[in-house]
Amino acid sequence: MLGWVEFGGLRLEVDPGVFIPRSQTEALAAQAASLRPRIALDLFAGCAAIASVVKARNPGARVVAAEVEAAALECARRNGARFGVEVVAADVDDGVPRELEGRVDVLTANVPYVPTAELTYVPHEGEPDAALDGGADGLDWVRRMIEVAPRWLRPGGVLLYEQPGDGSAAERVVRLEHN
Repeated sequence: MLGWVEFGGLRLEVDPGVFIPRSQTEALAAQAASLRPRIALDLFAGCAAIASVVKARNPGARVVAAEVEAAALECARRNGARFGVEVVAADVDDGVPRELEGRVDVLTANVPYVPTAELTYVPHEGEPDAALDGGADGLDWVRRMIEVAPRWLRPGGVLLYEQPGDGSAAERVVRLEHN
C-alpha cells in the first residue's frame, strides 16, 4: 500500500482499509467522461476515483460521489476536494441530494460483485471484504443499483457499471439508457 494510485491519468489518495481502484475500471471512468455529462453521480464511490476522472475531464460538470464506508468516505472527501467532486455520505443512494432526482446525465457505479463464497480467492489484502462482497451470486448490489438508477437519471440518461466476467475491461462495462 503506497497511499496513492494512478487512475485515469490522476494520482489519487487511497488509505489503508479502502478499496483500491483497479486499472480495468478506467474504461468505465473514460466512457462516463466521454459522454460529457452536465451532472454525474457515482454510487459506491470508494475513494472517488471514477468521479474524479469524470470531473477532471469535464470541469464544468457537477459531479457527486456517494459512499457509506467511513474510511472510504474520508479518502473520497480529500480526493473530491482536490478535483472538485462533491462527496456525500450515502448508503447506496440514501443521502444523495434530492435535487438530482431525474436530472443525472451519467450514473456510474463500481459495485461489489464477487460472490461471497469466492472472496477468499480474490486478492484484497488491506481492503474490506464489503468492498468486494456481492452476496451469494455476486449480483446483490448490481440489482440494487439498477433498481435505484431510474430515480436519478433524466430521460436519455445513462447508467454505466462494471459487471463480472472474463472479457476485456471495455467488454465488462455495461451501459443502460433510461427512457
